[in-house]
Amino acid sequence: MSSKKRVSIWAGLTKRERKGANAFIKKAEKDMLRRMKIIKKVTIICIAFILAARLGYASQLQDSIVKAAVEEIGNGEAGRNNYGEDIKKYMRGVEGQSWCAGFVSYVLNKSGVRDLGYNMSARAIYNKGKEMGWEIQSPCPGDLVCFWRGSKNSWKGHVGVIKEVEGNYIISIEGNKGKYPAKVKCIEYVKNNVPKLLGYIRIGGEL
Repeated sequence: MSSKKRVSIWAGLTKRERKGANAFIKKAEKDMLRRMKIIKKVTIICIAFILAARLGYASQLQDSIVKAAVEEIGNGEAGRNNYGEDIKKYMRGVEGQSWCAGFVSYVLNKSGVRDLGYNMSARAIYNKGKEMGWEIQSPCPGDLVCFWRGSKNSWKGHVGVIKEVEGNYIISIEGNKGKYPAKVKCIEYVKNNVPKLLGYIRIGGEL
């Protein structure tokens, strides 16, 4: 079996032509490196713009959630426990049931958030947010604060919207907290010692 001879790319070229070809290749390599650097810079700038846009949108959304929750402060039960026009608004016409999750779902829905559905269960809101990878460790205004009730493994829960985080204190806006007639109100917690805390959910997750 005969072996084929490898043919040099320089075969048949004069010394001058080889020199010219070498110069052309080196110039092409420099041009390629220069273009790659430009592409890298443009890519970094594009990523920075995208991240800035995402951060801007996230901040705007958080503000919108807080604003919608604040507008409901003072609304709540009327006539008897878990009843009233505000309860029907939060619970889509239903009365006589715990309504903290309905209040939060109403606020999210009003802010244009549909990802968590319109849940009447605080645990369902927390579980869905966690499933979507939205659970975070350090809360900010506009995040959801989720609690357990009965026991940590119970289906029962409670949920509110964080209004402020100041130093070691968290102020949340919650509905259906306390005795009749329960109203939407602000509640303050020590950040490092929130009773029955399940976790925090940020719409869209950590950026």
